[in-house]
Amino acid sequence: MGWNYFKLLLETVERYIVVGVLCYTSPLAFSMGASKATTPVFRSWCRMVGSQLLLLVMNVWFLRGFNSSMGAYIGNGGALSTGYGSVFLWLFCALAFLKTAQKFDSYLASIGLNVAQTGSSMGMELLMAARVVTGIGHGARSAGNVFGGATATGTGAAASGFASGFANMFKGNSYVRDAVVQGGQRMGAGGTIGFVGRAFGGMAARNGAQLTGDSIASVAARTPNMSGTIAGDIADRSLANYMPHMSGMNVSGTEITGGQITAKVVGADGKETSVAMYSAAQFEKPDGPHSVVTASDGSQWYQMASGPGAGAFYDAPQFNGIWNALFIPLIIRLFPVPSDWT
Repeated sequence: MGWNYFKLLLETVERYIVVGVLCYTSPLAFSMGASKATTPVFRSWCRMVGSQLLLLVMNVWFLRGFNSSMGAYIGNGGALSTGYGSVFLWLFCALAFLKTAQKFDSYLASIGLNVAQTGSSMGMELLMAARVVTGIGHGARSAGNVFGGATATGTGAAASGFASGFANMFKGNSYVRDAVVQGGQRMGAGGTIGFVGRAFGGMAARNGAQLTGDSIASVAARTPNMSGTIAGDIADRSLANYMPHMSGMNVSGTEITGGQITAKVVGADGKETSVAMYSAAQFEKPDGPHSVVTASDGSQWYQMASGPGAGAFYDAPQFNGIWNALFIPLIIRLFPVPSDWT
């Protein structure tokens, strides 16, 4: 499906080039209209330009439709991210949609419109199919080396080591995470598989997908020199999945990187607060006021806040009986109760 998507992109570019060539050579076409003998050539050129412009509009519609379908399916908990849903039915429909888009020029030609036929030949198809299969083989071998845990003691041990490494490495929507991470090291597979996966993950991110707590932890728990950064809208709407105490808050400007998370929070009273959290495993305990929060992976974080609503992010002081025993008698002595009070 990924290869067919990129073939559609290639055909779209080819169709744009055809329109450009037709416009560039338009003086020749207009010159054909000066003679009755060559007028049919001019009319054919006009029909081809109109047909190609209609085809360009349909290209935009097809690409937008497929991108929205892919992004909504992943972003709404489809089979490619959580394992639920009829993935085969959706896969066949999406593949047929791409195939139809590639052949739409022939469909227009069958109803009498003059459109230029684009697309690769059968030899190109076979060559690229072999290239994709080879890339998948290399990607699987490199993935096996990365996941590790398998030894040469036997087939069973190797299989169990690869399976456990794969389960630990690919958490939920890891490709969505890889599509939005800036800098650092990616945790997804390389080669053709990783490239196509990150392309589809980017579609999901642009259509409302959220990162799971495990995906965020793969960035936040790393050291700054190799973690990368997650920011933007997807970071704002996904932060609560990693920091449960942020659920229901209006968050903006979120930036997640190795051992550090910053965000701006607007409370119900409209007051804006700047919140910063630092991993207790990577940073020392701050001297100033702070609170300790727990992430979804069980890690401890030091939380500090500044701004009009900062008080809501600090733990309320707990007063016990010792404080009451010390201060209540002192208050009574300083402010005695009048004798006429009952």
